[in-house]
Parts: sequence; structure tokens; C-alpha cells
Amino acid sequence: MKQVKTFQHQYHRKSKYYYPKKSEEEMKVEINLYATLARYLPKDVRQGDRMVEVRDGLTINQLLQELNIPSDQIKLVFLNGEHVDPDAVLEEGSRVGVFPPVGGG
Repeated sequence: MKQVKTFQHQYHRKSKYYYPKKSEEEMKVEINLYATLARYLPKDVRQGDRMVEVRDGLTINQLLQELNIPSDQIKLVFLNGEHVDPDAVLEEGSRVGVFPPVGGG
């Protein structure tokens, strides 16, 4: 009997093509936490280029959970300069920006 290779496919949001999903590899993404959220950045990232290594296929929401950021402290999430849902999947080189709720008078 002939064996058939199967691939998990991932939709590439900037094009209309599907690409085979990579294995559980690490990738680098830039994380910017603003205002009161900045304290959740890892210490080694605070002074540097804000690049963190994450596993391939991680969502923004999963990244924020790994950083122990309470979900009620998250108001706006941006991916590569565009407002997105926190369930958006990260890709190599992604830029993430997260803002807390703000108040004032």
C-alpha cells in the first residue's frame, strides 16, 4: 500500500496561497507593550530591540497569556500596524503592539 504524506496547511494572510505549516520551530517577533503593560515585558527585552522568540503558530492571545498579562488589562491589539483580533496567528518578524484601557477626564 502506498503511503501518502499529509501536511497541515496554514493560510498566509498577505496572499491567496496555502503553505505547508512548519514544525514546532522557534521564530522571532517584536513585542511592544505600552503604558501600564510595559512591566510585563521580560527584563532582558525591556532595554533591547523588544524581539522575543516564540514557537511557530502561536497566537497573540497565547503570547499575552505566556507573559502573564491579565485579559482585562488589554484594550487594543495591533499586528504589523493593523488592528486585529487577539486570536491572530503570529509569523516570523511580526510586530505586535498592545495597549491597555485608558481613562481620564
